[in-house]
Amino acid sequence: MQTTSELVSELENIERQKKAGRFYIYLRYKGSTSVVNLTFSNGALTGLVSKGTDLKGSLDLITHGAVLKILFVPTAGDTEGAGKTPSIGISELIDLVRNSKDRSSTDSGDITITEHMAYLQEVATDIMINLIGESGKDDIKKIARDISPYEKPREFLDACRDMVAQVVGDGTAQTAFEELYREQSK
Repeated sequence: MQTTSELVSELENIERQKKAGRFYIYLRYKGSTSVVNLTFSNGALTGLVSKGTDLKGSLDLITHGAVLKILFVPTAGDTEGAGKTPSIGISELIDLVRNSKDRSSTDSGDITITEHMAYLQEVATDIMINLIGESGKDDIKKIARDISPYEKPREFLDACRDMVAQVVGDGTAQTAFEELYREQSK
């Protein structure tokens, strides 16, 4: 489990270093687990979305949910925004998170294996769509049918990376999946 202060620190790092990429915040709120997907371009917040909720709901999750895991996946150049363009900037988001109470002891707990593997597949899907287009959705479904991300997460990532490498080259594919491999090593 990660803390609210680690979330603030990572957001500040993205802004300071003017990073581009996708940032996933895995949270538990009111007994259920959600993933909020943020996109950044040159350190600016360009998109914010969570399945089944609007922009306000996504912000509520970030400011009230217990932070379970965070992951930043860098991209080369600009990143198209996920979901609606937020009405706040990264500095305002940082202030909202910093000023919310520490939720590490409320609604917490470790991520279950099932939740982690669903997260792994969701992030891998986003990476594939970002690098090879919408066909990445179908490609990842096929890979997941052949190699279960629940039973063989490393092999699943290898197959996803290899599929992307066929389109964008080995170096770009390796860089795109590097953080997910690191997550699997923990």
